[in-house]
Amino acid sequence: MGPGAMYVTITSADGHEFIIKRKYAEASETFEAMIGGPSETPENEPLRVDMKRYQSHVLQTVCTYLIYKVYYTNSTTEIPLFPIASEMSLELVDVANYLNC
Repeated sequence: MGPGAMYVTITSADGHEFIIKRKYAEASETFEAMIGGPSETPENEPLRVDMKRYQSHVLQTVCTYLIYKVYYTNSTTEIPLFPIASEMSLELVDVANYLNC
């Protein structure tokens, strides 16, 4: 756990927690900087990122996108469009800009 943890817990503004593999979180330059540098997290504690600025429905889409991004990076197959609900477009642009992903 701690700096060598395999999973990252991302907490939303409404208290939902999303646990994703570290390699997926690191597809975001911002998350990578947050979890990759020197940490005060003890070895036996999971890595946590508080995203209190965003609601769970937005972070759920972000987590799904990060998995999609890692899966299709360097893919030789045709890459399908990532589905985005139009009513979330502005929120997703904001979070994508913040996370640099």
